[in-house]
Amino acid sequence: MRNAGMRFFSGHLPMVGGQLSFDAPVYKQRLEYIKDWIDYFAQLGIQVAVIHPDEGPFPLSEHQARMELCVKWAHALAHHAAKYGMKIAVETTWMRGSLFAYHKNLQYFKDRIKADNLGFCFDVGHAYASESPAAKKDVEKHFWQTWEILKDRIFTFHLHNTYPCVDFHNPFHMGGIDFKRFFSELKKMKYEFPLTLELNPGKCLGIGERSDIKSWGPAENNSNIEKSLCAAAKMFHKYYDVA
Repeated sequence: MRNAGMRFFSGHLPMVGGQLSFDAPVYKQRLEYIKDWIDYFAQLGIQVAVIHPDEGPFPLSEHQARMELCVKWAHALAHHAAKYGMKIAVETTWMRGSLFAYHKNLQYFKDRIKADNLGFCFDVGHAYASESPAAKKDVEKHFWQTWEILKDRIFTFHLHNTYPCVDFHNPFHMGGIDFKRFFSELKKMKYEFPLTLELNPGKCLGIGERSDIKSWGPAENNSNIEKSLCAAAKMFHKYYDVA
């Protein structure tokens, strides 16, 4: 891919079952598997490796113990990535029981970061879709509290719009997130790195729900993908430039 002229800033590491397992051999095997992916990302020149903190959800009664393991696990990945000059960005999640859908866990993790190359990927749709009780009570308050917790430790962003308690990956105009305010806050923090647009390509093109490029025939694949990328870029500038 690099030989073809493609350049990469961030990449998404795989989610594997058992990465926060209390079974030591399982935990070690999953950790080594992800480290192998970090080695591959380094070959692609990726600067920030994004990963979900868990395959969740977990019972709330397990969260403290899982978070302790999560801190250990993330630092092990960050230590491995550091030899490549790569950062590890742990992503906000949304499902009830998933560790990083809860402010308490986000703050716990942030307070225990000891590696310079360990931080967060702020997935704005996940923060808005969170199924945590706080989000269900007041989704706007929850979203901006998440921002306040993370903003000085964010390495990259995943951008898409959605509605409460659903992870739709909609274009910017389809959902409840106030992107004008979001981009205004983004400019204040002087963020200078690329943003990832995680948008449903079918919805960007206005052709319905089709988001799986496998559903498109070979003849329309390249055309639709190119058109959806152009549409997504235009939507981004429509909101960002006026913020």
